[in-house]
Amino acid sequence: MSQNFNEKSLKTAKNFEDFKTILSSVNSEGLADSGNLVTSRILAPSKETVTPVGSMTSDVLVHSEKLKDFENSRSFESEVIQPIETVKKAGHAMCEGSTICSEALTIDKANGVYLWDSSGKRYFDMFSQTWSMPLGHNNKKVIAAVRKQLLEITHLRTAYATPEKTELVQKILELAPTGLAKVNFVLHGSLAVEGAMKLAINYYKDRDKILYLEDGFHGRSFATMGVSWKLPQSKYKNYFTNGIEVKKDIFDIEEKMVKEKPAGIILELIQGNSGCKILDKNLVKGIRNLCDKHGVAMIIDEVQTGFGCMGVTFLCSEYEIIPDILVFGKAIGGGFPLAGTIYKEKYAFEPGDHSFTFAHNPVSISAGLAYLKELAPALGRTEELSYLIKISLENLEKKYPNLKNARCMGLKGAIDIVNNFGAEDAKTADLIVSKMLQRGIIISNSRYRHLGNTLMFQPPLITTTKQLQQAFTTLDLVLNEIYNPKNLGDLTKEVLEIFAQVNPKHNQKSMDSDKEITGHDKKVLL
Repeated sequence: MSQNFNEKSLKTAKNFEDFKTILSSVNSEGLADSGNLVTSRILAPSKETVTPVGSMTSDVLVHSEKLKDFENSRSFESEVIQPIETVKKAGHAMCEGSTICSEALTIDKANGVYLWDSSGKRYFDMFSQTWSMPLGHNNKKVIAAVRKQLLEITHLRTAYATPEKTELVQKILELAPTGLAKVNFVLHGSLAVEGAMKLAINYYKDRDKILYLEDGFHGRSFATMGVSWKLPQSKYKNYFTNGIEVKKDIFDIEEKMVKEKPAGIILELIQGNSGCKILDKNLVKGIRNLCDKHGVAMIIDEVQTGFGCMGVTFLCSEYEIIPDILVFGKAIGGGFPLAGTIYKEKYAFEPGDHSFTFAHNPVSISAGLAYLKELAPALGRTEELSYLIKISLENLEKKYPNLKNARCMGLKGAIDIVNNFGAEDAKTADLIVSKMLQRGIIISNSRYRHLGNTLMFQPPLITTTKQLQQAFTTLDLVLNEIYNPKNLGDLTKEVLEIFAQVNPKHNQKSMDSDKEITGHDKKVLL
């Protein structure tokens, strides 16, 4: 808020009606040149409307209705966030199909843990672009390798080898669980999962079904949607014929193995999309034993957990199991599209089964090789950052009754949002994600927009402890604003103090009460 505008204009208020009129004019007069955000708390039907913000440096809390009853107006049902400057739609690539639970941004540049939008506003990428950037954006060694490759070879069909491709395959097999002997590359996780399914089906003459765990998510192609959690009324359901869901129960899994005779079973060790649900180690070991007993291929999907964010190359090593087929993706490309499968010698693709024009892209291959060379020294930071995430989320859970089940493994942290009755509250989770974005911090929530109630975090390995602490302090402030509406924050206190100078007698009671409710501990840790 412009300090000159406050002192000059608010001090002219003779009563609350004048005060309300002056504050109402802030949108058009006081902040029009600042690019700041005006937040209006309005007593209205419960419907959040969040508009993209081009630039925001501070929030001005303006209670535009029932301002004369200031103390009572702190209890509200909905919040309308109105930008001073409307983001021009022409500035955004209007791409449909996004699932993220935040507003569209036009990003101009990225470096390290930060992104900058077209207005110059900086964002801390606390979600590593959906688990894809453990070393941050524009790693110098990765970019140098890509530039070199661009001057040599930019495209080759899958039949051709390059020194970089040969070296990357050897490096991956060195890091892979013992017994995995082959590597196949594609450009994204869904295709990699489809490749794993094909390998399992190819091994058997008369089996073509794949079991998958409830809450599992493995992609958005038709085949992978068939082995993922589903919307009840999906219009694509006719394509989901060979995927069979099983419960996270060893008896249900064996019953379906016997009945359905599947070629394979696919599972994530941490079910990321559905809310960072960490599988029990005994369950995973039990599934491994069942696969051996009934001759079923065990497919571990490590697209979200492989190559960096867990402190180990592959999470299956922590579960002390060796899969038959392992799927990887996201992080391995260092910001470039790269994914694939690693599998035992007995599994194979027939010619033409799984070959795509750009699947073995030389640029992505070079980026992946450079990324792996840079990853090893960075993994040592996992333990420190993981502890910080864990204790921060646990402290927030203690502070806010609507936060439940704080959890963290590696750099994957999550916490559930529930309503006052203990039910999942996706609506508030969406609001928290949006408010964090407005304050320059990118996080996410589970499943798709409006469907998930879990807040999820995964900062890059290069994040400093100070950056992480600041992010959780901001989250604390956002949660306090939502769950403790009587605590209006320092900025609202400042506005009240200015009005108190105009009419101290009328507002003394309000000021006295606010002394207790506006000051709060902004530190989550310590």
